[in-house]
Amino acid sequence: MKFVINIFKILFNERSSIRFLIGILLGVSFSISIILATIGIMDGYKSSLYKFIYNSEGHYIIKSKRGFFQTPKFEDNKKYYILPLIESKGMAITERNSVGILINGVDQKEYKKIFNRDLTLKDNSIVIGIELAKKLHKKIGDEILLSFLSHNQSMEAPLVSSFIITNIIDFGFFTKNMRLVLVNKEMLSSYTSKENFVNKILVKFKKIVDQSSVNKIEQQLDYSFTIESTLKNFEYLIKAVKAEKVMIVIVLQLIVIISVFNLYTFINFIKEKKLQEFFLLKSLGVRQSQFRTFLILLVSFVWASSCLVSIGFVEFYKYALMNFDFLKLPGDIYHFSRLMLNLNLSDYISVFSISLFWILFMIGFSVRKFTSISIGQGLKGELK
Repeated sequence: MKFVINIFKILFNERSSIRFLIGILLGVSFSISIILATIGIMDGYKSSLYKFIYNSEGHYIIKSKRGFFQTPKFEDNKKYYILPLIESKGMAITERNSVGILINGVDQKEYKKIFNRDLTLKDNSIVIGIELAKKLHKKIGDEILLSFLSHNQSMEAPLVSSFIITNIIDFGFFTKNMRLVLVNKEMLSSYTSKENFVNKILVKFKKIVDQSSVNKIEQQLDYSFTIESTLKNFEYLIKAVKAEKVMIVIVLQLIVIISVFNLYTFINFIKEKKLQEFFLLKSLGVRQSQFRTFLILLVSFVWASSCLVSIGFVEFYKYALMNFDFLKLPGDIYHFSRLMLNLNLSDYISVFSISLFWILFMIGFSVRKFTSISIGQGLKGELK
């Protein structure tokens, strides 16, 4: 160990060597952090997508080919909640403009049980999303007109009714915040359908999605019903995120390789400047294995330090994504405006392991070249 300390003293007795090494550490750590951030953003986007879907629509949707239906009685529903609702389309009308909307008639107690939101839904109450409130320049207590189609065949003209905004909430998705409104289910039922009839049921599991429970739900429904995952409309997006994640991580390996080339250059730099000192020690009896020990410790130090610094970079990226306004996304394209980094231990281990592989791969060439030099050539300062 004393020999290793002496070698370090020989190498870093000049500031240029120290600055060179610090630059390499920052370069390698930044490269690693970029790969980690890419994986984290892709996984974070997917997990955020799942979270917002489940918190706004539940896990499954039940519909009937017949349109409106009476709510079936489900046995053994202790593992999940159900929310029968009436879904309709219409227009939100103000003095300035009008916007096409999706109207959901829900029971406020059932809605709170599933989505843990306190709503006020009286006969003339309405709950709207934050983006729709901005679009229509409305606030809580303001009046809004809704025009919607009646499902009653005897009424051909659209219905127009006035509502008071009692809640403005964040549904999680930009599109839902812009289009979805909630009204009292009984009130909407009196306008659009027969009493006690609905045209959609949301199913949300209390903890983990249990496929056996999903199968039991299907068995309790007749042939006219369909049950679909709420993720179905986003399958194309989820597949695209997975494919892009793999491709981007492969491409970004080039950044790590370039940074490792800098480490390779650094070792060649210190060999040229300190070659005679190294071979003087070698001629005095220092074994080849001790030089290998020194190189292993140097590489381990560079790799471990780079990994630690990269974690610091990743934490900064997390903070920046959540707090810097210029990093906001257009919600109408990406469904929500903020990205988050979601990394687990396996992500760190895999990225750190790959970076170690590239470092060892590059250093191997330098070590082979170094060991092929004779003591005489080394003392003269001659490189092959």
